[in-house]
Amino acid sequence: MVRHRRSKGGYMARVEPTILVVDDARVNRTLVKKLLQGYGYRFVEAENGVQALEQVREHRIDLIILDLMMPVMDGFEVLARLKADPFLSPIPVIVYSSLENIESIQQALVMGSYDYFIKSLPEREAKILLPLKVKNAIQAKLLLDEVSEKKALLERELEAASKYQRFLLPKDVQTVGMLVETFFHPYSKVGGDFFDFIPLTGEKTACIIADVSGHGVLSAMVATILKPLFSQYIRETESPRSTLERLNEAFLQLTTEGDYITAFVAVYDPIRQLLCYANAGHPPPLYFCRQEQTITPLSATGTFLGIFDTPELGLEEEVIQVASADRLLLVTDGVIEATSTTGIPLGVEGLQELFAGVIGVDLGQARDRLWQHLQRFTRHRFSDDVSFITIEFQAMNRSRVVQIANDPALVLPLVDEILSALEDRCQAEAREAIRISLVEMIMNAIEHGNLDIGYARKSLAMEAGTFDDLLAERRQREPYASRKVTVTYSIDTEKAVFIIRDEGKGFDWQDIPDPRDADHRLMAHGRGILIARSCMDECTYNSQGNEVRIVKYFSQKRQAKREGESNASHQ
Repeated sequence: MVRHRRSKGGYMARVEPTILVVDDARVNRTLVKKLLQGYGYRFVEAENGVQALEQVREHRIDLIILDLMMPVMDGFEVLARLKADPFLSPIPVIVYSSLENIESIQQALVMGSYDYFIKSLPEREAKILLPLKVKNAIQAKLLLDEVSEKKALLERELEAASKYQRFLLPKDVQTVGMLVETFFHPYSKVGGDFFDFIPLTGEKTACIIADVSGHGVLSAMVATILKPLFSQYIRETESPRSTLERLNEAFLQLTTEGDYITAFVAVYDPIRQLLCYANAGHPPPLYFCRQEQTITPLSATGTFLGIFDTPELGLEEEVIQVASADRLLLVTDGVIEATSTTGIPLGVEGLQELFAGVIGVDLGQARDRLWQHLQRFTRHRFSDDVSFITIEFQAMNRSRVVQIANDPALVLPLVDEILSALEDRCQAEAREAIRISLVEMIMNAIEHGNLDIGYARKSLAMEAGTFDDLLAERRQREPYASRKVTVTYSIDTEKAVFIIRDEGKGFDWQDIPDPRDADHRLMAHGRGILIARSCMDECTYNSQGNEVRIVKYFSQKRQAKREGESNASHQ
């Protein structure tokens, strides 16, 4: 028999199996070798157990033929020491003894020997039986070696995959308006849990926590695909529901029958302090309201991804108003389904109790204590991946949301109030630019948005001298009369962000004639957007056209960069 062993170069080298023959009688060792001549084996000998163990450590032994009755150290002791050593225990051992010691052979088999034969066996029978037993034992050893090698290779690959997966999961999460701590503990080397945070426009942040059914390599591969898909879809839509629907379309092509994904997606707007979310069959996150001292599950709004067509998902977006110091706990089902030693699952109510117990400590300690509680509850025995995220919402500096009616007389007092919050943040020139822009944008929201007076209609009314009458009439008539203008602003040390939103049907601001054109240069109105774009560093509308976001940076570097970009665009 010839075996093959892989060399460092990758090719398979021919290697003769090595057999260790252990017997205190030379004649018996010679007889065993004679019976096995011609089969391509190499032989190593030992006359007692001590020598046998030395030979095993000096040579690569593929099989041991072991006499049970020997001086110094008998075969039973050798067998016991071999099986107690994890590196030597895989070596198959064929024991042999006299017919009178059949009980000893039975004991050796119980101790883990592979096979046996009787010394007194006639030579004619021994020539048939012993080579066959040896061949079977060595083949079993070679198969075990191959399996062990493949297992070791798989372990190395899984270890590399585990490092890659952990690399993909965010650790030090930096967001606007949120403190975040994360935790991930896979059931095996890799797992099907996934979470991520993506910055969006207007200081908003999107987050996802998802769980692919099952655990292991396949689940981890699907979870890995989630990262680029989520990043793309949420940036394009900024909608939790639309993102989940598009993920469902993708996973319908990827998952096999019986596989599914649960996912919770949220978008946090720190300026308005609004959390918009949608849930596709995922365990409900727990929301802690500090003012009311309550913990509320944010219930699921749809079913799993990757099973049903999108119209059947039943997804709905929910929006909640949060406040500074409120908290959110997001988990995967490995937490909810964690069971005690008596088989009782933790469940949502149990998780609420754990969450309530860590509200009084900072987020890092809360994360660590939650994990410690889970370990104690399960006695360190988990049946699934475990992931959770703790979030604390923070108010941005000097943030406020104000609503006013469609009364132009209310605009200047509101703008003056905002400017008072800017006195120690920026120079007078910047404050004046903000004042002019705010007045123009709020008046636009009243006239063109809520009162639905278009550019052409305003032009005709102004030419006829009836514009004030038109304003008064619209302010008294529904649906215009009850509409409000919402001004949201946030001021920190680097910038001021303003969002002006009306309740009108919206418009395409690019349809407004350019007042710089010769045909419109003498018009008495229509310059508001141009003024805001000139005075502010950023001026953008939403797709509907009923919300404008304007930004003024206080940093000299940011202003210089903007001026450089503006100059370059006009060259």
